[in-house]
Amino acid sequence: MIDPRSTFLRLWPRIKTVAVVLFVAWQLFFLFVRNPLDFWYTPIKGWCEEKKIWNEVKIVLDPVDDATRHYGNFAGIDQNWSMFVPPMARSASFLAARVEFTDGTDELIRSDNEPDPLGYFRYGGWRQRKLEDYLVYKTPEELPGNDELPLWEAYARWSVRRWRERRPDDPRIPARVLLLRRVVSFPEPAEDPSVYEEAAVYTVGVFHPDGSFVP
Repeated sequence: MIDPRSTFLRLWPRIKTVAVVLFVAWQLFFLFVRNPLDFWYTPIKGWCEEKKIWNEVKIVLDPVDDATRHYGNFAGIDQNWSMFVPPMARSASFLAARVEFTDGTDELIRSDNEPDPLGYFRYGGWRQRKLEDYLVYKTPEELPGNDELPLWEAYARWSVRRWRERRPDDPRIPARVLLLRRVVSFPEPAEDPSVYEEAAVYTVGVFHPDGSFVP
């Protein structure tokens, strides 16, 4: 009679080898696929739509995009390689919210991660910074149909809550919320490092006070 335990022990080294090979193969696939999709998904989609083949390509491309993105988020390895290559960054983007009220006034709610340019050292807030770095680079045209639109909607609701917490006695009524990308440009090497231009502002998306997206 064959002992199942002895069979398992005999096969265990092969099982480990196969598992390692599959894991390494998946990691290589992830590295070679995820970064091109991060950089060129929109141009690829535009080219395919121009050639009228997007519906066929989407069937293959979108599942690969979803699988690699969710795996990268789950494993915490979704950092692309752009931070390691020249040219060095000449600006930094920060997510903000402008709450507009029914009386025509508005108030800017900046991210806690947007520092005073003269006090550049930041401590803590890493998880919020990672989330905001993901949200900040979209445009209003890219949000409709995005599977992760609820993330932007939740941030809009949170921005309204932050305003209420800061100004509990403010009688104004929010009418809508604009999520903004604030781009701070760094001084050139020969320029005064203490002098910064006003941040450039771009709209990420427009939302109702309850967080629902405004097309």
